[in-house]
Amino acid sequence: MFELIESFRIWLGDPTIADYAGHFGYFFLGLGMFLLAKKNIFGWISRFIGEVTWLLIGWAINMSSIWSWGILFLFMEIYGFYSWRKNREKDGSEPKVRLAQEIKENE
Repeated sequence: MFELIESFRIWLGDPTIADYAGHFGYFFLGLGMFLLAKKNIFGWISRFIGEVTWLLIGWAINMSSIWSWGILFLFMEIYGFYSWRKNREKDGSEPKVRLAQEIKENE
C-alpha cells in the first residue's frame, strides 16, 4: 500500500503532470466561484475538488506552503458549505439546482 502511495507521489511530483493537475485544480476552483455566485450548490463540490487537487500537488512536491494553506482553505470550504446550508434552511430558500425531471415537468 505504501509503495502505491509513494508511486503516486513520484508521478504527481513530475513537473509536467503537476502543471496539468494545477490547471485542473484551478479550473474547479474558478468554476466553483462562478457557481457560488449563481447560488448553485454544486459550487461547493467544485471548490472541494479544486482544494483537494492542490493539497495533493503540495504533498507530492513537498511544499508545505501549498498543503498547509490548502488544509486551512478546505476547512473554510466545509464551514462555508454548512453555514450556507444552515442559513438556507433558516430562511426557507432553495438552491438554484434543478433536476432533469423538474425541467421536463416545467416544459
